Amino acid sequence: MISFSEIVDRALNGPIISERDFELRTFVPNLRRIIEKYKIKYDPTTPVPADNDLADRVWEAGIEFLVETGLYCMDTERRILFTRDEVEGAIASGPRGWVFGEDKDARCVPVRKPEDKTPPFCSVGPTSAPMSSEWITSKR
Repeated sequence: MISFSEIVDRALNGPIISERDFELRTFVPNLRRIIEKYKIKYDPTTPVPADNDLADRVWEAGIEFLVETGLYCMDTERRILFTRDEVEGAIASGPRGWVFGEDKDARCVPVRKPEDKTPPFCSVGPTSAPMSSEWITSKR
């Protein structure tokens, strides 16, 4: 897997390009080409399609788009480029689930795949905010 320091190095030493040129000469043309190549079309009558072939094409298109376009670092005006192996390695080494809560209140949120029979995890409330009353009162 690619390290964080390697990504920082690429942000500092990658190909120089202005934000405008990145958007108009790299991002938009690559996006148009990928959409056409993979025949990706939005159907407003089916906002959440269940087409496995479309899902596979969108997945492949996304990886190819990232590899060919890279990411743009606004601070250094450079492109951060990745190989397909690096992208696939990052996906493979990603999280396998998350744990919300502590002790007896902890709940595991597993990663679900398409057509997974595992029931979805429903989280209600401010899960991204600290919930400890000690933390809230100590900060006042």
